[in-house]
Amino acid sequence: MADFTDTIRITSQSDLTVHLTYADTETNGNVKVKKDFIVSSAAMRLASPVWHTMLDPKGHFMESQSSATNRGVDFKDDDCTSLEILLNIAHMNYHLLPDSMTLEGLVHLCVISDKYDTVRMLRPWSGKWIDPLKSEDSEDPTPWLFISWTLGDQARYRAVSLQLVKTISIETDGRAMRRGVFLEQSGPLPPGALKNCDAMALGSLLRGLKVASFWPIPNASNVSSPIESIEARLKDMRCGIKLGRGSTKSSHRACGFQAASTPRAD
Repeated sequence: MADFTDTIRITSQSDLTVHLTYADTETNGNVKVKKDFIVSSAAMRLASPVWHTMLDPKGHFMESQSSATNRGVDFKDDDCTSLEILLNIAHMNYHLLPDSMTLEGLVHLCVISDKYDTVRMLRPWSGKWIDPLKSEDSEDPTPWLFISWTLGDQARYRAVSLQLVKTISIETDGRAMRRGVFLEQSGPLPPGALKNCDAMALGSLLRGLKVASFWPIPNASNVSSPIESIEARLKDMRCGIKLGRGSTKSSHRACGFQAASTPRAD
């Protein structure tokens, strides 16, 4: 049960209350806060196909079965600030939108927008929120991977992917690590991010070759090891990648890299 409730009226033409209970980060989660958003179900249905299904009066979801005089819906595990932004956009309260956002806040907003399929609503303001953040130095580019994927920024997605390829290491269990942190612990990642992972696999291969002293490629006249020794070192290389979110495979059977990942000394 929440320790206190805050009510925010999104519109005066309301017929629905959205209940959101979350842990207050300023108290390390010790205080539960409940926010009630007074909204229009019609506006929400128009804004999101997910909300349309949830709140369709003719639908079979529990949220759509509440009585007309006391309709309420519980939203769990959603970021409060991000949900309020989406609701204000859905109800055309554009004057209430923030002028700027933090990188963490932008990630939360992308997560909830992807969840409710409302990304298109963000496009008029996404540039305004993103541009100031691009100039900030960030030690971890991983958040931009999910942001650029969500907002369809292909150029930035490629740039971040290449940056990660250059800075990650592959652990013995096949998981990708960057500066002591596993990638899946750095924040949300695009689903199926490794389905087209030739670039990351190539980076893994090059690092493996470097560890085995085969990269840069040595001059043949400088190699004195027996062929069997070279073959053994190549076979000991590990080139698998597994992020842990959205993928449970550490091999590259779905990639063009598979045939090249088994060194031979024929």
